[in-house]
Amino acid sequence: MYEKAAFVFWTTLGLYLLTLFAVSYVGVYLTYVAIPIIVLSGLVMLISKPKKQTLDGVRKVKGAAKSTLEEAKEAFGVEDFKAWLDEKSKENEARSAAKTNAEKEENMKLALEVEAIMKKIEKHKVQK
Repeated sequence: MYEKAAFVFWTTLGLYLLTLFAVSYVGVYLTYVAIPIIVLSGLVMLISKPKKQTLDGVRKVKGAAKSTLEEAKEAFGVEDFKAWLDEKSKENEARSAAKTNAEKEENMKLALEVEAIMKKIEKHKVQK
């Protein structure tokens, strides 16, 4: 949030000052719009400014994560990792297809059983 507020603050301030120096007459509407934007974004920037300790901690965590990823890439190799992911994906697809086929067979058996029961009920109704 700090970065966005800082971008808005400095951009608006720069454009406003550039307009003040470059143009002989600055309309009131520009001032009515620019000054509140500058003030509000400046306040947000002051309030959301991260502490130095927080920034140092974030940098350390990012550095540790980056070095861990680099070591993992070197140890396993990116291509080996991609191949492993592809292999696992194919295994999951095969398992899913087998499960689907088994479910279809089970559903067919259940449908045949229901049909047989319905025929028995019809025979029973006819006999009465």
